[in-house]
Amino acid sequence: MSLSEFAVQVEQLSHTYMKGTPFQQEALHDVYFHAKPGECVAIIGHTGSGKSTLIQHLNGLLLPQTGQVNVLGLELSESNRCALPEIRRQVVVLFQQPEDQLFEKYVADDIAYGPLQYGLPKKEVIQRVKHAMDFVGLPFETMRNRPIYALSGGQKRKVALAGLLALDPQVIVLDEPTAGLDPTSRQELLYKIKRLSRDEGRTIIFVTHSMEEVSLLADREYVLAGGSNVADGTTREIFANRELIHRYRIGTPQSVELVHTLIVNGYDMNSSTFGVEETVAEVRKLLRQEVG
Repeated sequence: MSLSEFAVQVEQLSHTYMKGTPFQQEALHDVYFHAKPGECVAIIGHTGSGKSTLIQHLNGLLLPQTGQVNVLGLELSESNRCALPEIRRQVVVLFQQPEDQLFEKYVADDIAYGPLQYGLPKKEVIQRVKHAMDFVGLPFETMRNRPIYALSGGQKRKVALAGLLALDPQVIVLDEPTAGLDPTSRQELLYKIKRLSRDEGRTIIFVTHSMEEVSLLADREYVLAGGSNVADGTTREIFANRELIHRYRIGTPQSVELVHTLIVNGYDMNSSTFGVEETVAEVRKLLRQEVG
C-alpha cells in the first residue's frame, strides 16, 4: 500500500515545547504513524510518552515543527493553514476532559453547535443531532433540553462525543474514550466505537491505558516511549511479545496474563492468544489434554 492510500500518515514528526527557552522539552522525536481507512489503531505508552502530543497533530491543534503530517490527502503545515477548517471537519478529537469541548447551555444545542457553524440546513442538523444522541445512548426527547451543568461526568463525555459525530467525520481520534463511564455504558460505547470502523468505514485512532479496550477494538497498535516509536504491529503481535510488554510495562488484558502465566508454568499454549474467546478455547483444549 502506498502512503497516499493511508487516511492518516505521519513521518519523522518531532515536537519541542517551549523551544528556544531554558525550559524546552522534546515531546516527540522522529515519530511515524499510519492508519488506513476504516482501521482502528491504538496508541499506547506510559504518561509522558508523547501520545497526547501526537494526536494533537492529527487535526492541526499542533502543526509540525519538523516532519510531515497528512490526513485524507491534506497536508497539515504552517504553509497550508487554509486547509485547517476542512481538516477539522473531517478529523475530530475527543479529549479526556469533556468540559473542554462543551459550549452551549443545553444538550441538543451543544451537539448542534458544530454542524451549525458549517452552515448546514436546520433540518439536516436536527437529523444529525438525533442520530448522534441515539448512537451514544442519550434519548433525544428526554435529554435534548437537559442543562449541561446537570449532567454526570459520563453523560458529558457522551454529549462531547455526539457533538463530534454530528459533524460526520471520516477520522475520529479518542483520548481515553471510556473515562468516567460506568461498566455497562463503557461496554456499550466500546462496541459502538467498533461499529464506526467495522460497519461505517471510519478510521478510529484512540489512546488508552486499558489493554482490555485495546484487545476489543484495535486492529493495530503503536507503542511510544520517551517521545519515540518503540514498536508497532497487530494487536496479536504486540501482546505475544513478552519482552516488549515487560520492558516497557505496557500491560496486557487479563486473558493474555493468564496465557503467559500458563506458559511460564510449563503448559503448552499458543503465545499469540489474546481474546477472551480464544483464551477460553485454549484452556478447554489444555484441560482435555490433561484429562486425556
